[in-house]
Amino acid sequence: MIIRKSSENRFQIMFDGKEVKKPYVYNITILNSGKYSISNEDFKQPFTIDFIGCNGIINVQIVGSTNAMVWEEVLSKVEFDGNMLTISDFFLNPNESFTMYIITDGQPDIIRYGSRIADVDNLVIRNIRQEIIDQWRQKGFWFFGTIMGIAICVVIVLIIWDIRSRKRMKELEKKLSNV
Repeated sequence: MIIRKSSENRFQIMFDGKEVKKPYVYNITILNSGKYSISNEDFKQPFTIDFIGCNGIINVQIVGSTNAMVWEEVLSKVEFDGNMLTISDFFLNPNESFTMYIITDGQPDIIRYGSRIADVDNLVIRNIRQEIIDQWRQKGFWFFGTIMGIAICVVIVLIIWDIRSRKRMKELEKKLSNV
């Protein structure tokens, strides 16, 4: 994808012969972080990702997996229609994963994940990118706070030193004027 800021209104982004007005690319990784395998029989409902508020999904591409069988299985089961991406069923052993790139036309307001898997109360949805940003913000906050604390301490020490120096100067002037 190319980001181009230009007053040129003839510039178009095309995908498979269709114009894409506002392309957004999402990198989504599905990981079985549990202790047990998730098999096709465990799915009571297909796994879905709904990109609510965009103008539709343009393309879905599997770009990585922990092994070739997962890649092929997911690739054969992934479908998208409108804003909804569906994976009818797949098998993931513990710590197995696959990664998809999803291109949408327009930024969705909400990305909603849905599935009903046997013996799984809830899906843990993590935004790794946001977590990294939050970690840097937290580190920045502590770094900035530490620098500010040191600066305040230095200013206080300088003020105290200045007050004591003036007091000593006055005492010295007083002694000299008495002589």
